[in-house]
Amino acid sequence: MKSILSVFALVISLGLIGFLYYQTTQLEQALQLADKRFADCQQVNFQLQMKANGNPKPDATPAKEAKETTATEPHDLLTTAQLSRLVSRGLGNPGTMLRTSLQRQQQRLLPAEGKVGGTMKIRDISVLSDHYALASFDDGHSAGQMLLRYEAKGPQQISWQRVDYVLE
Repeated sequence: MKSILSVFALVISLGLIGFLYYQTTQLEQALQLADKRFADCQQVNFQLQMKANGNPKPDATPAKEAKETTATEPHDLLTTAQLSRLVSRGLGNPGTMLRTSLQRQQQRLLPAEGKVGGTMKIRDISVLSDHYALASFDDGHSAGQMLLRYEAKGPQQISWQRVDYVLE
Protein backbone atom coordinates (compact mmCIF):
# COMPACT_ATOMS: atom_id res chain seq x y z
CA MET A 1 0.00 0.00 0.00
CA LYS A 2 2.84 2.41 0.85
CA SER A 3 4.55 1.73 -2.48
CA ILE A 4 1.31 2.40 -4.38
CA LEU A 5 0.90 5.73 -2.58
CA SER A 6 4.54 6.60 -3.29
CA VAL A 7 4.14 5.78 -7.00
CA PHE A 8 0.88 7.77 -7.13
CA ALA A 9 2.57 10.76 -5.46
CA LEU A 10 5.48 10.47 -7.90
CA VAL A 11 3.13 10.38 -10.91
CA ILE A 12 1.22 13.41 -9.61
CA SER A 13 4.51 15.26 -9.00
CA LEU A 14 5.78 14.48 -12.50
CA GLY A 15 2.47 15.59 -14.01
CA LEU A 16 2.61 18.84 -12.07
CA ILE A 17 6.22 19.42 -13.16
CA GLY A 18 5.23 18.79 -16.80
CA PHE A 19 2.28 21.17 -16.53
CA LEU A 20 4.40 23.92 -14.94
CA TYR A 21 7.09 23.45 -17.61
CA TYR A 22 4.44 23.81 -20.34
CA GLN A 23 3.04 26.96 -18.71
CA THR A 24 6.53 28.45 -18.36
CA THR A 25 7.28 27.76 -22.02
CA GLN A 26 4.02 29.40 -23.10
CA LEU A 27 4.72 32.47 -20.95
CA GLU A 28 8.25 32.80 -22.33
CA GLN A 29 6.91 32.70 -25.91
CA ALA A 30 4.27 35.31 -25.08
CA LEU A 31 6.94 37.50 -23.45
CA GLN A 32 9.18 37.25 -26.52
CA LEU A 33 6.28 38.27 -28.77
CA ALA A 34 5.42 41.18 -26.47
CA ASP A 35 9.06 42.30 -26.45
CA LYS A 36 9.17 42.22 -30.26
CA ARG A 37 5.95 44.23 -30.51
CA PHE A 38 7.28 46.75 -27.99
CA ALA A 39 10.52 47.12 -29.93
CA ASP A 40 8.55 47.57 -33.17
CA CYS A 41 6.39 50.25 -31.56
CA GLN A 42 9.46 52.03 -30.16
CA GLN A 43 11.09 52.05 -33.58
CA VAL A 44 8.01 53.51 -35.26
CA ASN A 45 7.56 56.03 -32.44
CA PHE A 46 11.17 57.14 -32.80
CA GLN A 47 10.78 57.54 -36.56
CA LEU A 48 7.60 59.58 -36.12
CA GLN A 49 9.23 61.81 -33.50
CA MET A 50 12.21 62.41 -35.77
CA LYS A 51 9.88 63.36 -38.64
CA ALA A 52 7.75 65.59 -36.39
CA ASN A 53 10.82 67.40 -35.03
CA GLY A 54 12.18 67.92 -38.52
CA ASN A 55 15.28 65.90 -37.72
CA PRO A 56 15.39 63.21 -40.38
CA LYS A 57 18.39 60.92 -40.49
CA PRO A 58 21.25 62.35 -42.58
CA ASP A 59 20.62 59.83 -45.40
CA ALA A 60 16.86 60.22 -45.15
CA THR A 61 15.50 62.93 -47.39
CA PRO A 62 11.72 63.27 -47.17
CA ALA A 63 9.82 61.49 -49.93
CA LYS A 64 8.13 64.72 -51.02
CA GLU A 65 11.39 65.73 -52.67
CA ALA A 66 11.40 62.47 -54.68
CA LYS A 67 8.00 62.98 -56.32
CA GLU A 68 9.45 63.11 -59.81
CA THR A 69 10.68 59.49 -59.53
CA THR A 70 7.93 57.78 -57.52
CA ALA A 71 4.55 59.09 -56.50
CA THR A 72 3.51 58.78 -52.87
CA GLU A 73 0.44 59.86 -50.98
CA PRO A 74 0.76 63.17 -49.07
CA HIS A 75 0.48 61.43 -45.68
CA ASP A 76 3.21 58.85 -46.37
CA LEU A 77 6.44 59.28 -44.45
CA LEU A 78 8.69 57.28 -46.77
CA THR A 79 12.18 58.68 -47.27
CA THR A 80 13.99 58.59 -50.59
CA ALA A 81 16.14 55.71 -49.39
CA GLN A 82 13.07 53.73 -48.27
CA LEU A 83 11.34 54.43 -51.60
CA SER A 84 14.41 53.17 -53.43
CA ARG A 85 14.45 49.95 -51.40
CA LEU A 86 10.76 49.31 -52.10
CA VAL A 87 11.17 50.05 -55.81
CA SER A 88 14.14 47.66 -55.94
CA ARG A 89 11.83 44.96 -54.51
CA GLY A 90 9.55 45.37 -57.51
CA LEU A 91 7.08 47.91 -56.16
CA GLY A 92 6.98 50.47 -58.97
CA ASN A 93 4.63 52.76 -57.05
CA PRO A 94 5.09 51.65 -53.41
CA GLY A 95 2.28 53.71 -51.83
CA THR A 96 -0.38 52.54 -54.27
CA MET A 97 0.81 48.92 -54.34
CA LEU A 98 0.96 48.70 -50.55
CA ARG A 99 -2.52 50.22 -50.18
CA THR A 100 -3.96 47.81 -52.75
CA SER A 101 -2.34 44.84 -51.02
CA LEU A 102 -3.59 45.92 -47.60
CA GLN A 103 -7.12 46.50 -48.90
CA ARG A 104 -7.12 42.93 -50.28
CA GLN A 105 -5.98 41.47 -46.96
CA GLN A 106 -7.93 43.75 -44.60
CA GLN A 107 -10.55 41.19 -43.46
CA ARG A 108 -7.80 38.99 -42.04
CA LEU A 109 -6.13 41.92 -40.26
CA LEU A 110 -9.06 43.90 -38.87
CA PRO A 111 -9.28 43.38 -35.09
CA ALA A 112 -13.05 43.89 -34.74
CA GLU A 113 -16.31 43.01 -36.45
CA GLY A 114 -18.77 45.62 -37.70
CA LYS A 115 -21.63 46.57 -35.38
CA VAL A 116 -25.28 47.44 -35.96
CA GLY A 117 -25.17 46.20 -39.55
CA GLY A 118 -22.00 48.13 -40.41
CA THR A 119 -19.03 46.64 -42.22
CA MET A 120 -15.62 47.25 -40.70
CA LYS A 121 -13.26 48.62 -43.39
CA ILE A 122 -9.89 50.30 -43.58
CA ARG A 123 -10.50 53.93 -44.54
CA ASP A 124 -7.09 55.59 -44.41
CA ILE A 125 -3.56 54.19 -44.75
CA SER A 126 -0.28 55.99 -44.01
CA VAL A 127 2.92 54.25 -45.03
CA LEU A 128 5.37 55.12 -42.25
CA SER A 129 8.53 53.38 -43.47
CA ASP A 130 9.67 50.49 -45.62
CA HIS A 131 8.40 48.11 -42.90
CA TYR A 132 5.47 49.84 -41.15
CA ALA A 133 2.09 51.36 -41.96
CA LEU A 134 -0.69 52.91 -39.90
CA ALA A 135 -4.30 52.22 -40.87
CA SER A 136 -7.53 53.81 -39.62
CA PHE A 137 -10.69 51.71 -39.78
CA ASP A 138 -14.37 52.06 -38.92
CA ASP A 139 -17.83 50.67 -39.59
CA GLY A 140 -19.74 53.92 -39.27
CA HIS A 141 -20.37 53.32 -35.55
CA SER A 142 -17.01 52.45 -34.03
CA ALA A 143 -13.48 53.19 -35.18
CA GLY A 144 -9.87 52.44 -34.46
CA GLN A 145 -6.31 52.46 -35.69
CA MET A 146 -3.81 49.68 -36.15
CA LEU A 147 -0.07 49.57 -36.58
CA LEU A 148 0.98 47.08 -39.23
CA ARG A 149 4.30 45.56 -40.18
CA TYR A 150 4.76 44.46 -43.77
CA GLU A 151 7.37 42.64 -45.76
CA ALA A 152 7.57 43.25 -49.49
CA LYS A 153 9.41 40.61 -51.49
CA GLY A 154 7.74 41.55 -54.76
CA PRO A 155 4.62 43.19 -56.19
CA GLN A 156 2.47 40.12 -55.48
CA GLN A 157 4.42 39.05 -52.39
CA ILE A 158 3.51 41.54 -49.67
CA SER A 159 2.76 39.98 -46.30
CA TRP A 160 1.06 41.95 -43.51
CA GLN A 161 1.05 41.46 -39.75
CA ARG A 162 -0.93 43.49 -37.23
CA VAL A 163 1.47 44.73 -34.51
CA ASP A 164 -0.99 46.61 -32.32
CA TYR A 165 -4.39 48.30 -32.46
CA VAL A 166 -6.63 50.72 -30.57
CA LEU A 167 -10.41 50.78 -30.66
CA GLU A 168 -11.97 54.17 -29.99
